[in-house]
Amino acid sequence: MVTNQSATTSKPKLSQKQKKLAKRRLAKERERQIIAEGRTVERKTKLPQPTPPLAPSLPPLPPAPPSSTLDSCETPLYAYTYLSPYLNSLPANTTIYDPYYCAGLVSQNLKKLRSDFKILNSNVDFYASIAQKRTPSFDLLITNPPYSGDHIEKCLSFCTSSKKPFACLLPSYVYNKGYYADDKMFMIIPKRRVRYVKSHVAVAKADVTGRDDRDWTAPFHSFWFCSNDVLPLFTTGEGMKFCEDQDLKVARNIEEIPNDFRDITDVKKKRKNPKQRKRDKLKKK
Repeated sequence: MVTNQSATTSKPKLSQKQKKLAKRRLAKERERQIIAEGRTVERKTKLPQPTPPLAPSLPPLPPAPPSSTLDSCETPLYAYTYLSPYLNSLPANTTIYDPYYCAGLVSQNLKKLRSDFKILNSNVDFYASIAQKRTPSFDLLITNPPYSGDHIEKCLSFCTSSKKPFACLLPSYVYNKGYYADDKMFMIIPKRRVRYVKSHVAVAKADVTGRDDRDWTAPFHSFWFCSNDVLPLFTTGEGMKFCEDQDLKVARNIEEIPNDFRDITDVKKKRKNPKQRKRDKLKKK
């Protein structure tokens, strides 16, 4: 007995476009049927979305409080050049933030080094901007804060918590303070003292030459305290050669600070013998 096996035929699969066209045709047929029966066609319409309310504008930040006469000093241009291995490696339009405003010389000096830098240095209260969480977005922080009160401690606290590269020009004694975090920064130590420009001079003179000693102040030795992420730029290759040419010492930690640059309050500072001290006095004369 022979049986006829009929081949099963499968329906052809429709593409997405064909499915959409089929749905549209079906919808139109239903619409025509509804109209023929005298009923009304209910169409779905999108309701207009309500516009979101405008965010209330924030009041302006208060200006920076007036600082003491001793604190009102600007960083000279040559002090910024000590950071050249790092500054020269930065891309164009890098945003540099200096939260402490004095006389506006910061922007001028940094622009002389790189005209394509974007400098943020406004006359606003830095601590108010921290409290209100309104500090600007930046790529790098470079500053020379007031040295009186607890400004240095607050400055370093902000720097280390910001997770951004930083370079702070501070008195040498900072490394010997309890708030100093030796594992988070290194020191660039200039052989010569940084002579700060008095703010009234910076305002009065467009070009500060420093020929008049009354225009400058250098009460103590200063170090650049920098975040560890830029350390290799000063200890290898061209950066290391630059430091040697400029008489800059790089201390990775407190132990590497040369004895001559240790603070007088440092118990590890070795005192020179009487003959050496006598020779030093004669040199000063």
